[in-house]
Amino acid sequence: AEAAAAAAAAAAAEKEARDALVAAANDALPDEPAAGGDDVVDIAVKLPDGRRVRRRFCKSHPLQSVFNFLVSHEHLAPGTYRLMSQFPRRAFEDHAPGAPTLEEAGLTQKQEALFVDLL
Repeated sequence: AEAAAAAAAAAAAEKEARDALVAAANDALPDEPAAGGDDVVDIAVKLPDGRRVRRRFCKSHPLQSVFNFLVSHEHLAPGTYRLMSQFPRRAFEDHAPGAPTLEEAGLTQKQEALFVDLL
């Protein structure tokens, strides 16, 4: 019974920590810009289960915003994946050094397609 109580407490603490990460990522997420603006990038991300999610960002938004979106909306655990583009093949890291914007990371097309690469 003691082991079960300890396991339940550990599970509750883990859920609380995950919920805090999701809330922090959601709070850090910039407002979604309206479609069609000159500096708007529509990013589609293919998830490991095959689903695709989309969201618009400004080119001036930090690359980290895309990761925050995946943490807050898809509950992907930070540090367990990176984002990849097909062509040219590029990797984008969570908490990238220098905190690049989407533009600095080279994500400047009206539409960009990325996929989640689990680490």
